Amino acid sequence: MFPWKGCYPQAGFRTVGICARGRKNPMYVHVTDGQWAFDFGGRTPADELLTVTRAAESEADHQQISDGTDLPALGRDYYYRDRPFFAFDPWNRALRYIAQFPTPEEHHASLL
Repeated sequence: MFPWKGCYPQAGFRTVGICARGRKNPMYVHVTDGQWAFDFGGRTPADELLTVTRAAESEADHQQISDGTDLPALGRDYYYRDRPFFAFDPWNRALRYIAQFPTPEEHHASLL
């Protein structure tokens, strides 16, 4: 997910976590530009992601938290796994995946 932020810093991606109300540590983390949520598995409409999460665990009253953190800080602050702790560094695989899609500028231009 952090390669999205690195490839397109001008697109305004921010780090967002989803956690149960009253909990500090997110159970799920992704980056979003407000319309799309990107994670290790691909992309999902951001609103749909939160809606589906709330429907799956309605008693948790999941909320989004955003602090704009980078990956090392995320790991330190929220006990989330940083790049060196993956069996295989996912960065290059993520960059290949990103290259399959139009840039945010190309996408927005195609909507005009």
